[in-house]
Amino acid sequence: MKICDLTQFYSPLSGGVKRYLHEKIAYIDQYSPEMEHVLIVPGPKTQMTATARSRIYTIHSPLLSRASRYRALLNLRAVEEILERERPDIIESSDPYQIGWKAISIGHSLKVPVVGFYHSHFPEAYLRSSTKFLGRGGTRRAMKWTRAYVRKLYNRFQATLVPSEILAEVLSGWGVRNVRAVRLGVNTEVFRPRPDDAKSTRASLGVATDQKLLLYVGRLAREKNTQTLFRAFQLLQQQRPNEFHLLIIGDGPQRKELRGLQSRNCSKHVSWIQYCTDSADLASCYRAADLFRWLEFVAVTWTGLFATTRNRGRERTALRHWRTQSKEQAQRSCPSWVSAPPVQRRICIAGDAYLQNCFAFIARCAQTTAVLMERDNHKPFIIRSYRKSDREAVRKLCCDTGFLGDPINPVYEDRELFADFLTTYYTDHEPESCFLLEVDGEIRGYLLGSRKPLRNQLYAFYQNVWLFFRALTRYFRYNERSRRFIRWTLVHGWREVPAAPRRTPHFHINLLPEARRVSTTRALMSAYLSYLYRSGEKRVYGQIVTFESRRGEKMFERYGFKVLNRAEITKYKAFYPESVYLSTVIKNLETAEPLSAYSRARE
Repeated sequence: MKICDLTQFYSPLSGGVKRYLHEKIAYIDQYSPEMEHVLIVPGPKTQMTATARSRIYTIHSPLLSRASRYRALLNLRAVEEILERERPDIIESSDPYQIGWKAISIGHSLKVPVVGFYHSHFPEAYLRSSTKFLGRGGTRRAMKWTRAYVRKLYNRFQATLVPSEILAEVLSGWGVRNVRAVRLGVNTEVFRPRPDDAKSTRASLGVATDQKLLLYVGRLAREKNTQTLFRAFQLLQQQRPNEFHLLIIGDGPQRKELRGLQSRNCSKHVSWIQYCTDSADLASCYRAADLFRWLEFVAVTWTGLFATTRNRGRERTALRHWRTQSKEQAQRSCPSWVSAPPVQRRICIAGDAYLQNCFAFIARCAQTTAVLMERDNHKPFIIRSYRKSDREAVRKLCCDTGFLGDPINPVYEDRELFADFLTTYYTDHEPESCFLLEVDGEIRGYLLGSRKPLRNQLYAFYQNVWLFFRALTRYFRYNERSRRFIRWTLVHGWREVPAAPRRTPHFHINLLPEARRVSTTRALMSAYLSYLYRSGEKRVYGQIVTFESRRGEKMFERYGFKVLNRAEITKYKAFYPESVYLSTVIKNLETAEPLSAYSRARE
């Protein structure tokens, strides 16, 4: 039997999921000669490494976070090629975003079962703090949309596995069918009582014998509520100086806050280990600690690692109970099911053709704000979602690239009306579908998209009437070139512009000359296409201008777009001697074609 795991939440510095996957690989190599394992994850380059009965494929993917080293696995064509070559008997997706949808599609074409593991309650983790930004009404609407998304995705799996019974009840209440609760395990060969090494571990950390050692293991991130931990420890230092020592194991976006805590409380009271690669070393830290604080236990109502009570009073009672126990009592009170090998054996059983995990992790949200960082021979850049404060910068960029990539001024002098016509709907009425390219804090490119075509068409009808009358009142104040542009728009524009499909999402993309590279265009397109894919859209089109030095059609073919129609436009004849064409390109998002622009040649 061949099992395939798919996940993009995997990096050299990741924790639970990587540890679980490598434990699974080790178990199959040691105990299951009849089984094979395939793992597909993102990485800095495309390669394959093999053990006795396992193969790990890494696919070149852009960096999401410098701290955690997570990457966005966008090259779905490469994923499909690997699965077609490996032909697994079962596929498990650990991803609630584009990888999950792709796993379902490939499983259907290969006729193999696909299961999903709902590792953590990400709507609760990421939307619980949004009330101050969205308001209660906005948060309720966001939660409603998220529940519909979770239901739509996970009902396409043969089964949805969850790490606790409470979470199974929640998803079932949301309408997710065939939910299976899987109890979690711990490798008791490593994580077991060994009191002898606690003293040496504490000494290596500089912890005094009379100090209480507090331990946190996990990412330094908002969803982990680590700022609460830092503030709590600062209060402890103020009220009981030198009585406590805090050990942090992990890294993340809130590293700066941790450094601030160290500077305020002296580094001798706060120790930081960026990443612990050795399970034995991690176990030694657990044994040395007087109190292990997993913040999600209190901060999140239900999580991947613990099935917790919804009653905060009962939570506090439980914490007081555990605080009064000795470590030996706590170890003895652990339930019998925590041992990892029996859980791993259940995982590897093919009954019902469902794969079961035992470790969980908090998945990083691939929300519409796609942050993609790349570094080549140019400056680093980021791709992010549009913000209200970006409006003027987008309008300026539109005018600075309106004439075949150069400023529109020689063709049409009214930059205000030009920007109104091309950008207002997107920035003011559908900003969630817009993505920006930012270099050194400045906007150097944009992709303005719409996944609400009917609203866009209605707006365009009324806008065109309004802009016509505005242009008419200014017509005799324009210079001759601007008048010629207006006349072309009224007489020839509607005839020369090629037809576009109705009721289909679309986009416009523009970059400043110094930002026009394959990597920047690819990143913008990948962010938007992934957004559409996650939203369940089936098709998307764009209209691109091509001329002698700019052959955009070939580039878009690398994304799986096909040219639907092509027409010559004459509005630039007086300024540009060569032919200029406007092409409508379209992509079917339901096919197995790639979401990103990585070509087969590159792989």
